[in-house]
Amino acid sequence: MAYTITYRAVEGQTGLYARVQRKADGQWWDEVNDVWVASAGSDCDITLTEDSSKPGKYDGTANFSPSEVGLYVSYVYDSGGSLLASTENLYKPDQMTALQIVNEVQKQLRLPQSDIITRPHAQLILSFVNDVMLNYMMEAAVFDELKVRGSIALKQGISVYQLWPVNVAGVDVVRSLQIGRYEPLRKLSDEDFREYRRLVTTEGRPLAYRYYGRAGGALIIEVAPTPDSTYEMEYEVLQRPVKLVDAADVPLLDVDTIIAGTVLLAKIDMGVASQADMAEFQMKLGSQVETHGETNFGDVEVV
Repeated sequence: MAYTITYRAVEGQTGLYARVQRKADGQWWDEVNDVWVASAGSDCDITLTEDSSKPGKYDGTANFSPSEVGLYVSYVYDSGGSLLASTENLYKPDQMTALQIVNEVQKQLRLPQSDIITRPHAQLILSFVNDVMLNYMMEAAVFDELKVRGSIALKQGISVYQLWPVNVAGVDVVRSLQIGRYEPLRKLSDEDFREYRRLVTTEGRPLAYRYYGRAGGALIIEVAPTPDSTYEMEYEVLQRPVKLVDAADVPLLDVDTIIAGTVLLAKIDMGVASQADMAEFQMKLGSQVETHGETNFGDVEVV
């Protein structure tokens, strides 16, 4: 098994490469000698190649087997060796796949299990799975599983940037943007941001930002003042769960809670739901909120 790296940026770049650090002990993966080492050198470089069918998508592979729930940091550099971005990724290989979740729900409903995800009943169950995951669970809390930390490089004279962490399908909201030990950047409304830009016309260290737009899974932000130098801006964002479509897709959120909610929705659809089914889902969801989440009221601004 290998560790894949996907980085998204401006199309047409050459010479991009990545390095992977193991968070637990600070060791770096040596791609030439297939060993973890104490310091990073050129042997740690992993070439990133642009996808010919998806401009701006760069892929690479590190030849090591990631450990279960291992925390790895991927650093991306340009051809000149300047750091472009970094992302902390928690590797979770043992999550159930979409088809396995569908089959488990069918088993609990005492129904035949679909052999492929495209069967009509499998598609119905999968729609309930996505409803539970993207609506019920996402409305309940800000889950730790969705938090992503990393950094991007801000360049002199450029005020618009995309936030799309390495190996993340998409970004939902920004929780924090910070340069060094300075105060976090302030999020302004479009109106306030335009007024701020009108009053502050000189370049400097960015102090504020606004949501500029979306492009695919990326969240585009605009900072002000426009950077007067190169800065490394650290971020914490919430990644956006995506719909499960293919049989091998895996969810980001707790599988047991997803299954309990899916069984409930399926039974409601069949007209046989009970208070016990509702109580089980509420218990599992409440437990997840208490132990792995925080309220999403008042502390996260949804785009």
